[in-house]
Amino acid sequence: MSLPSTGPISLSQVQTEFGGSNPISLSEYYYNGSYITGNNTSVPSSGTISMSNMRGRYKAYYVNYIVIGGGGAGGYGVDDGGEGNRGTYAPAGSQSRIAFPSSSIISYGGRGGENCKGNRSTSGTNGGASYYGSGGAGGGLNSSGADAVNYGSGGGGGGGDSGSFFDSGGCSGEGGVASSYKSGSYWLVPGYSITIYVGSGGIAPATGYDGGNGANGYAQLTVNGTNYTYSTPGTYVLTP
Repeated sequence: MSLPSTGPISLSQVQTEFGGSNPISLSEYYYNGSYITGNNTSVPSSGTISMSNMRGRYKAYYVNYIVIGGGGAGGYGVDDGGEGNRGTYAPAGSQSRIAFPSSSIISYGGRGGENCKGNRSTSGTNGGASYYGSGGAGGGLNSSGADAVNYGSGGGGGGGDSGSFFDSGGCSGEGGVASSYKSGSYWLVPGYSITIYVGSGGIAPATGYDGGNGANGYAQLTVNGTNYTYSTPGTYVLTP
């Protein structure tokens, strides 16, 4: 909890909030010292310091975070009659989110690849690469695209065939789109919780030569040097 904004305030209250050594001295509590945390920018770092500088101040944890949503699934391909199947898309990945007490950081899931985008084409395109690595490989002649394995990357598009004079042309799928990576920091008041939502990758339906599944999302928080990682889709609560 924060120190009083009005009324009496004592050095023992300051020590209870921020820590310190005995005998207590106000000179322990400069901004660039060992005890005052970085959210208290109005506290002097040198020169004159008084108890009024401590009003409303509070200790907080410095939290570093990274988050990425699920990657999109790859679109499917077909071997014959593919021209009539364009304009639809494989499932998108779902968002990952870190919800702090006063703000949320969102990484939206990647779009699914277009089905039969490569008219009369043989190979599906590769899934989009995320911050963590490449997406799934596109399928070859009449074969499925590969699943993505790197957090937030897109699944590979399914293959088709190119047709011939006596064979109706097929089409191949587009690779899924990768999710965006976000990082930053936040000052968290002790006792408050952080809610973490990890999104899933898009799941490609079994249609024709199906595309690969998108990779799941991921989140990581570092609080006072301790890492907390979340790689399985779901909801988690962290109270440092």
